[in-house]
Amino acid sequence: MGKIKLLLVEDDAAFSFIIKGCLELTGNYDVSIASDGKEGLEKYAAFIPDIIVADIEMPIMSGIELVSVIRRKDTQIPILFASARTSPKDLIEGYNLG
Repeated sequence: MGKIKLLLVEDDAAFSFIIKGCLELTGNYDVSIASDGKEGLEKYAAFIPDIIVADIEMPIMSGIELVSVIRRKDTQIPILFASARTSPKDLIEGYNLG
């Protein structure tokens, strides 16, 4: 089996660099990084990832908006939110996006 293609959508460049490096060191992941939701959509179409990890609060397009657009096209791809937001409202909104 080939490497897992992971799209990381995160506006914190240092955090993205660390996550990408750690995952790629395992030898199991090919990681593509986008710094905002708009770029995330472009990378989603070009990179065709197996899984997406997205921050919620980002410039230009939020993670919620990004996932809403992707879910209209693709209901199967696993998507994880990486966020410090933990309010019940935020959790429900994330679950409702699938």
